[in-house]
Amino acid sequence: MVVASEPNRRPDRNNNLTRTARFTATAGLSLLLLSGVLRKLALWLGYGRLPGALPSVLWLVPVAALVLLVRRSRTARSAFARIRASRTRLATATVALAAFTLTLVPGMSGDRWMSAYLAMASTVLILLLGIGYPLLMRFTRVPRRLAGLLLEQLKPAHFLFLTSGAVLVVANLISWQVFQHIPHVQDTIVQVFQARVFASGHITLPARFDDYFFSYIYLVNDGARLFAEYPFGHSLLLALGSLVRAEWIVNPLLGATEIIVLYFLGKEAYDERTGRIAALLGTVSPFLLFMSAEYVNHASSLLFLSLFLLFFLRTIRPMRGSRAKSSLADPILSGLSLAVALNVRPLSALATCIPVAGCGIYLLLKSHTRALPAFFAMLVPVLLGLGAFGLYNYLTTGDPLLPGYKAYGMLEYNHAQWGLGFGARGFEAWGRHTPLRGLIQTGRNLNALNLYLFESPFPGLLLVLLLFLVPARKAVDWLLLATFAAVPALYFFYWFQDLWFGPRFLYDGLAPVLLLGARGLVEFPRFVAETPGTEAGTRTRDTMATAAVLSLAVALTVGLPRLLLRYSYSYGEYLRVRAKVTEDRVNGAVIFLGPPRAFYYGAAFLDNALDFQGSVVYAVDRGAENYLLMRRFPGRTYYRADPDTFFQISDPESLRNTPEMRDLDQAGRFISQIGMSGYRYVLLPYREAGTLIDTGTARCWTFREASYGLLRRQRESSDFLPAIAVFMPDDPRRYSPLFEPMREQESYDAGGCRFTFLFSADSGKAVVFDIHPGTNESGDTCP
Repeated sequence: MVVASEPNRRPDRNNNLTRTARFTATAGLSLLLLSGVLRKLALWLGYGRLPGALPSVLWLVPVAALVLLVRRSRTARSAFARIRASRTRLATATVALAAFTLTLVPGMSGDRWMSAYLAMASTVLILLLGIGYPLLMRFTRVPRRLAGLLLEQLKPAHFLFLTSGAVLVVANLISWQVFQHIPHVQDTIVQVFQARVFASGHITLPARFDDYFFSYIYLVNDGARLFAEYPFGHSLLLALGSLVRAEWIVNPLLGATEIIVLYFLGKEAYDERTGRIAALLGTVSPFLLFMSAEYVNHASSLLFLSLFLLFFLRTIRPMRGSRAKSSLADPILSGLSLAVALNVRPLSALATCIPVAGCGIYLLLKSHTRALPAFFAMLVPVLLGLGAFGLYNYLTTGDPLLPGYKAYGMLEYNHAQWGLGFGARGFEAWGRHTPLRGLIQTGRNLNALNLYLFESPFPGLLLVLLLFLVPARKAVDWLLLATFAAVPALYFFYWFQDLWFGPRFLYDGLAPVLLLGARGLVEFPRFVAETPGTEAGTRTRDTMATAAVLSLAVALTVGLPRLLLRYSYSYGEYLRVRAKVTEDRVNGAVIFLGPPRAFYYGAAFLDNALDFQGSVVYAVDRGAENYLLMRRFPGRTYYRADPDTFFQISDPESLRNTPEMRDLDQAGRFISQIGMSGYRYVLLPYREAGTLIDTGTARCWTFREASYGLLRRQRESSDFLPAIAVFMPDDPRRYSPLFEPMREQESYDAGGCRFTFLFSADSGKAVVFDIHPGTNESGDTCP
């Protein structure tokens, strides 16, 4: 009886185990679907509700789950024993693990949700893989076979056509349906504007109006010229789209080309399989797709920096022991690519070329200067690129060493320190840039890269960690790691940082990250496969492929919808205004959009003609001061629009009775009474104020232009003296310390000038000062 009953017990046990596996797998899949809930929970907790230490503590949960699974696996125990067996191997793995851990630490309190979500979602996926592995292998069989087809069976041309074509199509769909072919970042709005200036055959535009009514952040208006603060490289590429009225096609093309370059870069640095995996990782990266769908200059920067690395590796083939030969074209193309990148994003180009330059110097010394001709051929185009950078600065700012962003800082914030370094560098409201703030911002960028890179439950940089846990490393691994690490290291000294479209400043280092991640996916299973007496390599590859399929599913169902919702709403208000203009057939009009902070003026600004004389002109709503611009556009109809209203201003002249205009009119009458005899200049808050003030033969200058000239040391205060000044104390803009005390409406001495208070209008909205040479600190009269 015992013998007869034994066979009946085993099927029952097997059935129970099968049911248990199915149940746990189903439960795990349900938890995976709940990862969207986990994200929302983490997001809700993150904004000020999540204790600072909790995200770090949460990472103990997936670590504990992973340790538990490793202890149950003989293969995993054997692999870790081999790592511990070598001190060098253990030290490298320890340092890599510590560096990776630092990227999981949230940089700011509002970003804690990212780390919390990744910790919770990683736990779910680890448990799911550990418990439901047999069933998951069946569910993911078709995607894994498809991956095998892409990696092993398709011809390279067909593979590149599919992957780059997928990026081109998806990026175009996002650009069309999500962004409505409208730039969604302040930087890109002015770069598209500059592209249209280039397409019109000009480098700058004459400043027909003061920036008060047509102001936009990062747009330089120095009183004579109008241009974007950015280098010309990316705008020149966008200008090719402007010529056919399709700027929106440029970035998708750049993204699609980047996939091709990733493939060849991976093949050049490693092998065919690594190149294909790197291209696939780029294809499924939401970070790359969304950046390729907008107008950001990071897309062209990444492409040309990737080309720079590709042709540099081709240049040093003989020194790398490669059987393939290099040609003279390789160093020239490498230098040209760096030259273009330098004129797109100079800081990223500098960060990338520092490790490469170090590698080049080492190889040059090692080869006993035999490589000198190749490196000289690479250097020549770079020097030409630097020359182009200086020439563009000269044509825009008038100084080869003064880039546009520094000129903008002088005009807008009245300081010349805009850019790298610590101290007062950028927005006044942000305060001083400090090493601590730089460290926090760097941590924030790296933490965000773990999420935005793939929108996966697993941290994106985990793939890079896999490579540095195993001993199969090459010199090119360290070079690529250094080129990526140099990017956040250099941006540590930069004052600005945000996460719109993710950690944008790290996007320029995406190629090394994807290549190292692809190599980690190749080398980690190979290392495990060396465990004797097991099929560990196959099982590891299958597990990683299954994890990749699940991660992609989460990205498509949770991560991608979040990004689509986040990026799609930005211009809804303006699109309603544009539709109203079309519906009402508004023509010959000036439309004032406001209030400026609540209404996104950028898209409307781009709808203006370059000469601001189109049938519809969009200007910033300045309240009663709109009357001054109306006088510059006589005979038109005038409208006011904001997110909720759109109406015609039926009686423009009524604005003249507002306190601001009455006071400005009184100031003008006062100046007429005292006369302009003996005065060389009239200083005004903005040029349009001259429509109410008779300046006679005196030359007009704005406080902004005067502050800019003084800060650049192009002029001395004596150059515009004696002068009469009309100042508006409520003007929110900041000027030179020479002019700021006028807000107090009292006479004072500053900068060797005597400011004599002459007049204040009834409401105090406008005051008049006489400015004559005063005495300097020694008591001598200034010239």
